[in-house]
Amino acid sequence: MSYVDTIRDQIEEQLKSGKDGLDWIDKNGPGIIRTVMNVYLDTILHLPIPGFISDKFADEAISKLHEGTAELRKALDQAERGIAYVGSPDRLRQAASLIGDKVVTPSRDLATTVTLGKLPSTLSSNWDDGEASESYVHAVDGRDDAVTAIATYADPISSALGDMADAIENFYLSLLAAVVGIVVVIVSVVELIITLAGVVTAPAAIVGVIGTLLGGVTAAIALFQLFVTAEQTQRSISGSLSGAIPEWPRALA
Repeated sequence: MSYVDTIRDQIEEQLKSGKDGLDWIDKNGPGIIRTVMNVYLDTILHLPIPGFISDKFADEAISKLHEGTAELRKALDQAERGIAYVGSPDRLRQAASLIGDKVVTPSRDLATTVTLGKLPSTLSSNWDDGEASESYVHAVDGRDDAVTAIATYADPISSALGDMADAIENFYLSLLAAVVGIVVVIVSVVELIITLAGVVTAPAAIVGVIGTLLGGVTAAIALFQLFVTAEQTQRSISGSLSGAIPEWPRALA
C-alpha cells in the first residue's frame, strides 16, 4: 500500500474535523455574538441603545461569519471531491515498469539483432536462390528501425506514468498541508468564539473572530490553486505523449 493511502486517510480525518468545526461555528457563533454584543452595550457601557440598532451591529458580524464559513466549506468540499478521483501511484509505477521491462528494453535489444548483417538467412553465402532470396532480404530490411520505433514510442509512456505517480504523491502532500492550514483556522475561530463571553472589549474581539475567519479564505484560495496546478501538471505530462503510433512497415521495394 502506498503511503498516499495513509495521507488520504489523514486528509479525510482533517476534513471531518474541519466540517464539524464549521457546523459548530454556524450553529453557535451567531447566538454567542448577539448575546455578547448586547451584554457589552447594556452591562459594560450602560448605553440605552435600542435593540434594533444593536441587532444591526450583530447581524453584520454574523453575516461576515457565515460568509467566511461558506468559503472555507467550499474549499473543504473541493478537497473531498479531489481525493475521490486521484489514482494510485503504485499502479502507475507498476505499469511504467512493465512497459519498460516488457516493451522498451526487449525492443531495443531486438533491434540490434534484426539487421541484415546479423541474420544468417539473408546472407548470400548461406542462402541464395535468386529472386526468392532477394524478396526475403527486402522483407527483412528495415525491420530494425521499425522495432526501434516501438521502443521510441513506448519509452515516453513509461516515463509519463512515472511522472504522473510523482505528481500524485506531491499533490496529496500539498493537499494535506492546505487542509490542515484551513482546519487550524477553523479551530482558532471556535476557540475565539468560546472565549468571547469573557472579553470586556467585545466589539474588538468579534472583529478579531471575523478577521481570523476571513484570513482563512487565503488558505482556501491556496487550496483551489493547488487543483489548478495539478491539472496543469497533468496536461503537461499528457502533452508529452504526442508521438505518432508506429506502424509495421511493408516489405521494401
